Amino acid sequence: MLAAGTPRRPKRCHLVIEDGDIAGRVASVAWSPALQRYIGLAYVRPDMTEKKIAGSDPS
Repeated sequence: MLAAGTPRRPKRCHLVIEDGDIAGRVASVAWSPALQRYIGLAYVRPDMTEKKIAGSDPS
């Protein structure tokens, strides 16, 4: 049982839902010791993506 307020771990193949519609699917999930939280990868619709490059200057 999870403590109150603890986020549930997403599982592989869970659906990504936006406004009641299926927007994608979770591909993988793992615990990050550095971030102390779960991180994951999901396939989503192209309109939901945003290009980000770690360490890049947004200007």
